[in-house]
Amino acid sequence: STVYFTYTFGSDEYLEWVNLFDDVFAFFVNGTNCATVPGGPVSIDTINDTVNPALYRDNSFVSPPANPINIESDGLSVELICTAAVNPGTTNHLKLAIADTSDPILDSVVMIKAHSLSTTPPESCNDGADNDDDSLVDLNDDSCSGTTTPPPTGSEGIGSDGDAPRLLCVYAGIFKLD
Repeated sequence: STVYFTYTFGSDEYLEWVNLFDDVFAFFVNGTNCATVPGGPVSIDTINDTVNPALYRDNSFVSPPANPINIESDGLSVELICTAAVNPGTTNHLKLAIADTSDPILDSVVMIKAHSLSTTPPESCNDGADNDDDSLVDLNDDSCSGTTTPPPTGSEGIGSDGDAPRLLCVYAGIFKLD
């Protein structure tokens, strides 16, 4: 009756354009957006260095963080988990939407963790919380051997073995749960 997806939102618009352009992401499951954080939908205005800062990872080119990620985004979220109600045994609808507002040059991205569609709660591998109720947090959890984003600034590497991110690009689809 519930599905989970793990994803990361990133943008070139961090931090210079926060509260000026608001690139936003929505992850609809059966018409309900599950890509939300305190304050509204996932966007550069709801995840940044002052709003929900625990969900934000700096990736600035100008003053790189201790663990920069080799992508264009100047900032990104930690792994976020979309939790959505579904109807078992019937067709359910999935729709991903991203809006790059007001400018033609600064892009935003959404990365979905490979194999993260699940009916059991996953562990987000860098949010400092035990998401799957096994008493293990982040890289201490066996499910975090490879992660979508590196651990918080000052921690070591990407994943437990320096694994590169595993990404799956999805834009829309339907699925049936039996």
